[in-house]
Amino acid sequence: MSSWYQVPDLFSQYFEPEQELSGYHAEAYGSFFERAIEAYQSGKYEDAITLTRSVLDEHPDSDTLKYLLGTSHLALKQAKPAIYYLQGVVKDSKSSLQPKALWNLGLAFVLEGDRRSAKATLEKSNHPRAKELANELTDP
Repeated sequence: MSSWYQVPDLFSQYFEPEQELSGYHAEAYGSFFERAIEAYQSGKYEDAITLTRSVLDEHPDSDTLKYLLGTSHLALKQAKPAIYYLQGVVKDSKSSLQPKALWNLGLAFVLEGDRRSAKATLEKSNHPRAKELANELTDP
């Protein structure tokens, strides 16, 4: 294990669950999604995942649902599913969530231990701390 990657230290230094999930048009997805947002904001990430998955079946192309699933998995330090869902948002060039998804995807790669992918993703991110974290991933 290289010195840059010290989970949970490096990941924990940068990851912060979103405090306010607004502008997600919860009414478009119904009460399950509204409850999923409430669960996420209460730190009940497993409940948020369960509720969001139930809505995703009806809206499989929703960047909003994929983002919430990805960030919920990330909050639980589950890198693989976080990467899966966040990559879906990042690939959607029309998504207004793409900038936030890039940052969280970079963090998911840090959590997984994939320095190269983390650095490449963070270099595309406009998050205020992205450059700082990318610099920590540079080979000594």
